[in-house]
Amino acid sequence: MKRAAYTPMLISALCIFTSLVGCVDDDSAPVAPVAATFGGDSAPDTSIAGYWDDVAFSKADVEIVLAFANQASLEQLDIDAKLDVRAARSIINAQPIASMGHLSTLHFVGASTLARLKAAALQDHAARTVVCAEPQPLFLIVG
Repeated sequence: MKRAAYTPMLISALCIFTSLVGCVDDDSAPVAPVAATFGGDSAPDTSIAGYWDDVAFSKADVEIVLAFANQASLEQLDIDAKLDVRAARSIINAQPIASMGHLSTLHFVGASTLARLKAAALQDHAARTVVCAEPQPLFLIVG
């Protein structure tokens, strides 16, 4: 009889747990809140924030590119993003970069560097972002 009294609490606890955990990435660790998007609750802002060296950036692109430029290593910029090593060093030496205006005025950072940096940043962001459906309650039947 006592076991039946705990069943509603157990079911409630499991429902809360599964809604908190939500999704996990490939390493089976909980996804950081920034990296998880549930069922399209928040669509990225695709309106054009501006053009720097004739390369268009949406507001979402600006956030992603600046975050990538500020956390990237020399190897990531030079090898993975295929930037000229001089541009990569210029970005590393300028970290933290506060704006696209600042980024676009760095030595050796021009249209081709910005286009490559944007492509690499968006690819890196897509690889780290997990999109999943709304977490569903988990029901456990205790007999």
